[in-house]
Amino acid sequence: MNMKLIIRTFLICVFLVVNSAHLLAGEDSGQNPAPVPIELAKFVALYHAKQFYGDMGDLALYDSEVYYDLKGNPAVYAIVLVSSEVTPPSHEQLNTKIGSRYSDIESFRQEITAIENQSISGKAKSQKIQNIRAQIIEATKDLTGTETFVTVICGANESCVPVLKLFKGLPKHLTQAPLLLNKPGVKDVVRGETVRRTFFLGMFDLAFEFGAYKSQRSLTIDKDIEGQLRPDMVLIHSRTGKIVKLSDLRTVIEQQKNKIEAATKSRRQIESRTTNSLQQKWDRLKNRYNQYLRERETAQ
Repeated sequence: MNMKLIIRTFLICVFLVVNSAHLLAGEDSGQNPAPVPIELAKFVALYHAKQFYGDMGDLALYDSEVYYDLKGNPAVYAIVLVSSEVTPPSHEQLNTKIGSRYSDIESFRQEITAIENQSISGKAKSQKIQNIRAQIIEATKDLTGTETFVTVICGANESCVPVLKLFKGLPKHLTQAPLLLNKPGVKDVVRGETVRRTFFLGMFDLAFEFGAYKSQRSLTIDKDIEGQLRPDMVLIHSRTGKIVKLSDLRTVIEQQKNKIEAATKSRRQIESRTTNSLQQKWDRLKNRYNQYLRERETAQ
């Protein structure tokens, strides 16, 4: 690993830790935070991604998606950027490619299992498996788009940090469907094979509502979602593939919040120290965005 990559990885880790602290402080403030327009979120995503991923050349907007909380409020935006050095695929082409590469990976794994059961010398067997694992790595890169795309998770309201995390590759709501649909029992309980809506559970956890069709695209927030959230709604957990009900997830999230509040006596002190700095972050970014709009208008 070269020094530039080490430094970049370190900076991203620091960035995520700091933003996690702000996210904790911003939850349950008891106020109605100002919503963040999607166009501002896109500007924020491009602004930060260009600082961290200059090695990918110029970045352009590719897609965006609203992730909701369990009450139906917009929680974060997943902004997908694409390197301008490649011709971006259509959404249909991308979905087809993800499904195809997932099938390839499954086939490669079956090949490895078959080779492991062969009665050949250890060295020959090891070499065959090593070659196939190299193919799995390449197929995974292709599936996740790590050499072409950048994803930025941005706050959808001003109680949240502007950028929660950013990484090379596609977001899970685009890449996880084939894997999750092959988990035991999932196809028996979902109503379709498309991720219809995504629910944000925390920095590393999502839950998906599958359906036969896609809800309105991310540029339009689904304002009627709260009335559609039934307690018995079936969701699929992104990391484990477990089948969970919305009501059960709400209970678990509430219990986690209660534990955090009980264990963190200085929570309110953290809130008071971070609220001002968080608002200052948003104000600076809004000023930059307004300046960008003025410069673009002048250029025209």
